[in-house]
Amino acid sequence: MALDQLALQNGILDAFNSTQTQNKSSSDTASALAAAIVEYASAAEIMLLPGPMMIPSTPPVVSIAQGTTVKVDSNIASTGQSALEAAFKASFDAGDPIMAIAATGIVAYTAASFTLFSAAGHSATGVTVMATPPDLGTAMDAGKSGSVTDTAIAMASAIHLSFTVSVFSGAGIGIDGGLGSVIGQMLT
Repeated sequence: MALDQLALQNGILDAFNSTQTQNKSSSDTASALAAAIVEYASAAEIMLLPGPMMIPSTPPVVSIAQGTTVKVDSNIASTGQSALEAAFKASFDAGDPIMAIAATGIVAYTAASFTLFSAAGHSATGVTVMATPPDLGTAMDAGKSGSVTDTAIAMASAIHLSFTVSVFSGAGIGIDGGLGSVIGQMLT
């Protein structure tokens, strides 16, 4: 399963709606938004490319891991949830009209939490850089002139765009002992 913008949008909408209908605090909203982003982001995948993924032998043999899709380790992806929540809370408390603090928190969350991907015994470890921070100011503008739904749609769109232009680079290991570089892989 890959990143699903509609699932993120629904999670954000649920966070805002529950805040409004149940008269919850900004801390509750921050927590719900962080949870929605972590749930969405936990489906991120990359491919073990460009490689080559080779089994060290004489002569080297191409690993079955070459080109395999691997998923972010959900345990690691969820470790940044509290920091993400704190970033949203800080934006709310500061009255940050463009949610710059929250956007910075999302960038930091990505760098800290997207370091290990695996599937079927294959894995990749490295770093993920969010090339474009999410423009949450546009989402806040949509909310001022529209509904909570408009805000959720705009926020999900901005966050999804930022995640899909995030780039992972590191090293891959195949279940068969294959080793190779994993460079420039965008999250999907």
